[in-house]
Amino acid sequence: MRAETPSEVLFDFLKCDLQINNREAARILISDKPMGSKPAPRFRITEKTFLSRRVVHVVPGTDKIDPEMFTDFSQSVQNLAAAVKIGSASSPAAVNARQQAITAHALERMATSLEHWGLDGSILRNIFDRIAFTPGLKQSDRRLLELLALTVCGCLADPNAAASEVKDFAITQLAQTFGTLETTEIVQAQDTNHKVNEPPAKLGLLRLAKDGSALPPIYPLSLDPEGTVLGSFAHDRNSITNVGPDVSHRHLGVAFSNGTWLASGLHSTNGTVLVTRSGATTVIEKPRSLRSAGDEDKQIPIHDGDLLKLGSSTDFLVLKISSNVRALA
Repeated sequence: MRAETPSEVLFDFLKCDLQINNREAARILISDKPMGSKPAPRFRITEKTFLSRRVVHVVPGTDKIDPEMFTDFSQSVQNLAAAVKIGSASSPAAVNARQQAITAHALERMATSLEHWGLDGSILRNIFDRIAFTPGLKQSDRRLLELLALTVCGCLADPNAAASEVKDFAITQLAQTFGTLETTEIVQAQDTNHKVNEPPAKLGLLRLAKDGSALPPIYPLSLDPEGTVLGSFAHDRNSITNVGPDVSHRHLGVAFSNGTWLASGLHSTNGTVLVTRSGATTVIEKPRSLRSAGDEDKQIPIHDGDLLKLGSSTDFLVLKISSNVRALA
């Protein structure tokens, strides 16, 4: 039995949790505009085969997903929210708590489905983190943005498109920024040189929890010229998105050059600090609030046993790995 697809997660969530049946959800989401010489796809949702194969049970990588088949998500998600029937007789606080609980469950189902089909579920988790930490949002607006993220992922099987839609909606519809929040905790460090006589090795990064425990997997760093980008919504060919909420979209780059692994800041909001195996610290990039026009971009060598601290939420241990390990797809 195959794993559920993103579209199946979405429509099951809408049907079972929000009590919007498949045909009604499709009527809201599918465009009523003709596609070239073909009739508007909304007029075909009464066809059982079309509704099943082209809308509800779409298989990423096998079935063609046409973004033009869907109406403007910024409008359709508001129509979906208006059609939600749960808790209509309850207090607003109770309704919000119920919606938050079922949306959080849908998040994990959707992220797991994306990952099964070779897509980046971490980006969706990062969207939810960013929504949760954005100040000034009403709870109803948070639930709306979460529903938007789930809807775009389910319809398009594209977490990067979901990030773009949520950011645009927050700016244009809610008059909110969707950038990386500056943290109140700033790691203080002094620049230092790290010289190691051992030959360069292939390296990987292992995320650590706040208590120092490991959070697998190990992410191999790419030997490609463009290197690896760490960030909350990074979608470079080689990227690591398993990061905390105060990590920027494209926060840190690591590349192999002239026999040395080099880390460099990508103009992040909260900066990056390197802690060497001996405990010495080097500022790779200052937080934006501490940077000045005269600060130069740095490329700092990293080695086995070092610790990369991105903002205040995300630590990666640098590890020597087998040369046979390839970068994650």
